[in-house]
Amino acid sequence: MRGALYYKHALQLPDSKSAASAIGFAIHDVIANTLRAKHEDDELPPLETAMEFYNDHASTLLVDALKKPGANADAEREAGSGAFRAWYRSYAPGVQVASDEHGPLIERSMAGKITGILVNTVIDLVDRIRGVVDWKSAGRKPTGISNHARFQLTTYAAIARQTHGELVTITKTKIPGLYPMHFTPTWADIKYAEKIYPQVALGSRSGLYPPRRGNFLCSRSRCAYWRECEPSMAAESPTERPEPESEEDLLLRASATFWVRLAADRAGLGHVRDVRETRENA
Repeated sequence: MRGALYYKHALQLPDSKSAASAIGFAIHDVIANTLRAKHEDDELPPLETAMEFYNDHASTLLVDALKKPGANADAEREAGSGAFRAWYRSYAPGVQVASDEHGPLIERSMAGKITGILVNTVIDLVDRIRGVVDWKSAGRKPTGISNHARFQLTTYAAIARQTHGELVTITKTKIPGLYPMHFTPTWADIKYAEKIYPQVALGSRSGLYPPRRGNFLCSRSRCAYWRECEPSMAAESPTERPEPESEEDLLLRASATFWVRLAADRAGLGHVRDVRETRENA
């Protein structure tokens, strides 16, 4: 039983994004690029410079998205542009980037152990005042911090050795909005992370990567691996599903846990060559 995580991370097959997710990644990347420039020069780069980077990067990421049915690249690009401008004007001036001996803690790959399990993840930002910061782009105003986001922030805080953090939702709406929400892991959040990682590591040794059919990403227009998944599951993926509150919240649902799965499953990947060759010859 194998879902998209298996084909994306274990087999490392190419991924093609929807227009909305491509723009979400473009927003993440232009924010990281802007903050690196601020850290180096002690001031924000001009907005025009940041927007030039955004437009070029968005065009690159949208190449694959344009191949998907119903892609509205122009509308997504414009919505992303407004969202980034809102972040630049209201949030970026107050950011105080933390750093270590390796440089600024922006889009940093970090590793640490939780209950003895090695966890590798990427943290959007560590701020000297706000702690760990995670960016989300969404199509509507958030109603709070989801359980998945709490789990992510708890993981980031543990690995970065921070006591608190902030979830910043940037809305790609007609009037762009920016919604920072402070987060301090509770005892329950910490205990949940301590319990879930050993279970994930144990379960992944069986080589099971079950598809989540209820996930809106489980569709032919949004998943890059439906051709591989359908035959193995003897099922047909729907063409489309409704938009969720936050696309990136679901895109990154397994980001904090996948590396645990992959590390535990490495020893059993000797059979993957045939599947990769099938994909390449298709």
